[in-house]
Amino acid sequence: MESATGVGEHNAFIRERICAALAFLGIALDADANTRNAATLSSAHRQVVVAVEPTNEEWIAASHALSCLASGKAR
Repeated sequence: MESATGVGEHNAFIRERICAALAFLGIALDADANTRNAATLSSAHRQVVVAVEPTNEEWIAASHALSCLASGKAR
């Protein structure tokens, strides 16, 4: 499972709640790693790897907008 965007990258409380609700899938969070905003958040005794993927939403939106403008699809 991957956690991205501002909330996924920087909110340990939200990540903990999401992972707790998905524990039936084999997700187990390492509380210390989660608090430190580590790149990998899953515990050693897990079936699913939980990771944080840093993103830059503003850059992605601007890149898509430029592509639309360049292709003439933006009207």
